[in-house]
Amino acid sequence: MIGAAMRRSSSPPQPSASTNQPASPRLKLALGAIIVLSFLFRAIYFIQLGSGPCMVQHRFGQWDMNYFDGWAKQIAAGDWLSKNVSVPMHGWHHAVAQQYFQQHPEAVESLLHAATNSAADPDELLWRHWSGGNRFYQDPLYPYLIAITYKLSGADVRHVFIWQMLLGVLSNVLNLLIARRCFGETVGMTAGVLAALCSPLMYYELILLRETLIVFVSLLLVWLLLESLRRKSWPWWLWTGLTLGLSVQLKSTFTLFGLLALLGVVLALRTDRRPLLRSLVGLIGGASLALLPLLVRNVIVGAPPLALASGGTITFISGNAADYPAAAGGFFVSAHAAQIMGESDGKFLPAIAPTLRTHPSALNYLKQSLHKFDSTWHWYEVPNNENFYFYRLYAPILRYLPLSFFILSPLSLVGLFIGVRQSRRAWPLYALIVATAIPLWAFMVMSRLRIPLVAALIPFAALTLVQVARWARARQAGKVIATLAAILVIALRTSRSLPSGQPLIRYADYSAAYVAYYEPQIRASQERADAQRVIDLLREFLRVEPLQLQDAMYPGPFSESDQPLASLFAASHRQLALALEAQGRVTESAPEEERALRLESLARRLSGKNDSQSL
Repeated sequence: MIGAAMRRSSSPPQPSASTNQPASPRLKLALGAIIVLSFLFRAIYFIQLGSGPCMVQHRFGQWDMNYFDGWAKQIAAGDWLSKNVSVPMHGWHHAVAQQYFQQHPEAVESLLHAATNSAADPDELLWRHWSGGNRFYQDPLYPYLIAITYKLSGADVRHVFIWQMLLGVLSNVLNLLIARRCFGETVGMTAGVLAALCSPLMYYELILLRETLIVFVSLLLVWLLLESLRRKSWPWWLWTGLTLGLSVQLKSTFTLFGLLALLGVVLALRTDRRPLLRSLVGLIGGASLALLPLLVRNVIVGAPPLALASGGTITFISGNAADYPAAAGGFFVSAHAAQIMGESDGKFLPAIAPTLRTHPSALNYLKQSLHKFDSTWHWYEVPNNENFYFYRLYAPILRYLPLSFFILSPLSLVGLFIGVRQSRRAWPLYALIVATAIPLWAFMVMSRLRIPLVAALIPFAALTLVQVARWARARQAGKVIATLAAILVIALRTSRSLPSGQPLIRYADYSAAYVAYYEPQIRASQERADAQRVIDLLREFLRVEPLQLQDAMYPGPFSESDQPLASLFAASHRQLALALEAQGRVTESAPEEERALRLESLARRLSGKNDSQSL
């Protein structure tokens, strides 16, 4: 059936009035409503998160948000070439370095001998060596934009969040425009509504991560390609090339989209030599111009001229070694990481073969890859530095907005098939999906890496809804039933439950919030002798205590993170009990002490259970 559809699409589709004529009054009305709703939802989201820990997650030193914040502040302070920016030394970086030093004890002395600073940390020296010295560890565009924001308006992440929310609104508009161009006006309006109601997309706009910018740039590139193909004018191709060059500095994997775009343009314009030449000159020239500052910076600091982020090597190793838990997804540091990083000297291509050799057979690697493909379409937003489900505790609007990947996944997968007939017109959108899906399968599946795919799939989900409605109005019951059956069959797989014991929210999410937000304020309040503020903060934190810890009769199963969780909340209940007792509020203090004792008992029980399982 797909082959037949592709054969039918071999002749160019006739442009419909809805895709080439000026916007109709109903489209303008829908666009205005989508913009208003998008701003309204974001205002609510900003207010709901404004007084809680989620706005300050960048203060937690073990997460990428902290690295971006520190890097941006260093740039804004005058290091515009990022000469002094190092690798983010998180706990797992130290663990990998220590494992390497155990295997190669002589490396410590060698690194310290070569270092200009005798007090340097050997772990950091090793990672700097593996990362190529003055090469960027992460792609540079996002921290530079943060630095400009800090320089202009002060080092407050809320200022970054404001322009990220504006980009979120523009992304919703772009989704409408792209879907209209590819599939018609009705699909465009439906896509705009779906985008406005998509909670995972809005969620990333108040996190100091580049995902919102990546979503916007992804959709902007598709829209620019569609407009350039329609207008066939050199300035449009130049703007597309400039955007493509900047996008590669935002995330290196945009290189794949650039290659697919060049191939698509050559195929689309192969019979028109002059427009083809203009397009190639504009695309390549614009991209080269955008990459020029990177080249100049790298030459000045002594890095390879076109070198981008070096962190992809460790990500590839950990996501493709035999011990990667592909069925669960998420970030994972392989036990093979130290050995392969040393063997490859931190270089990407030399690391591929030893990583694949960790598998006992090619079949084992194939199974791992199939698990990644399967996880790509699963409803669960796999956490990394951030957790969608934790943010929903503080921002109820994320729970109330109806569109999540649970709904989007089956609808869009069917829409990808329905849209094949318009592939001659919609190929840039298909190219974006390929360019965002392949890195997931080549590295690892997690929510923040999947979010550009979520945005790209929305027009196809809208296409499915509109097409089913059209078939229903035309009384084509067979097509309606077949499509609904396909959606149901896919949904049965994509909506499967999480493995037993896997929590929606991890211990790290609670502890990071406590360490970055509650603990400093509690300490400051204690120093001011503001006992009531201490009580209020502790009660606010305890309001998000997991249900399995609150229920004394909860039978389980418990996850591995429940033991430290029980200890964390036991300590908080005891601290609250002591604060209340100090104020003479014994009646309120007693239940808190009782909860602390029960949670301590649970923590000991779970600790013993984990110890017996490890034996």
